[in-house]
Amino acid sequence: MIVVVDHGATTSRWWFYDPAKASEDYFEMKGFSPRYSADESIQDTLRQAQQQIPDKREGEMYFYSTGVSNKVIHSDLKKHLNHFFPEMVINLHTDLTGAGRAMLGDQDGVVAILGTGSNAGFYSNHKVEFQPVNLGYLLGDEGSGAHIGKLLLKDYLEERMPKNLSEEFSNSLPGDKSEVVTFIHKQPSGKTLASFGPFAAKHKEEPYIGQLLEKSFQAFFDHIIARVSVKEYTNLGVSGSIAWLHGDVFKNVAASYGYKVHKILKDPIDEVIEYHKKFLK
Repeated sequence: MIVVVDHGATTSRWWFYDPAKASEDYFEMKGFSPRYSADESIQDTLRQAQQQIPDKREGEMYFYSTGVSNKVIHSDLKKHLNHFFPEMVINLHTDLTGAGRAMLGDQDGVVAILGTGSNAGFYSNHKVEFQPVNLGYLLGDEGSGAHIGKLLLKDYLEERMPKNLSEEFSNSLPGDKSEVVTFIHKQPSGKTLASFGPFAAKHKEEPYIGQLLEKSFQAFFDHIIARVSVKEYTNLGVSGSIAWLHGDVFKNVAASYGYKVHKILKDPIDEVIEYHKKFLK
């Protein structure tokens, strides 16, 4: 059996193929952040996934996940996977490697992800050879849903948001401004900040939102793409809900930095599955 998983902080997508029966299946479930989620949350998700995969689980699992470029996080998550899937050979890769295999396949180039969080790296020889240290939602994740949410929230709290939008935005907040600040500082991940992202998508035609998106995407190129620094590769493959929702703005910003967007995928699971199907005997 082969199992392919595209795992994010918000959603986890699972596909498995049983060669003995020539059958395949697919399911989605909640995701988790290997960096920020408690062990209990990680174990709960993997236990639910285990229950949806047939009893005979010998084979290989290709698990593409956010956060696992860190060696300690990589080791901890692999232990969890080995516990719930002891019969399988676990191949744990970064989500960037999954994005690269989905969008570039055999080609070399720059890949990026803009979803709840964000990152980028240089993809070569079927894997990401280099990616900058991910600073997380507190210090980085520029261009992501969490970063856009942070900009929206900051503008609201500092009364920089246009009044018509500010009044509507306040309806999504848990209390007055001081209560909101306290609430946000108690959150263990960027999911809460990213939850404000749909507000930007709803009002994307507003000039203020367009400027805010440009600001976030420019920060992505200034702080993340700039650290990849592979000047000879100007084609950029991008996956993630934020890049997909705001593709026109992202492409314009990319062009201003000398990059041409090769492809944007909302999520790479279908293309990653096709990548692995090529190697099935």
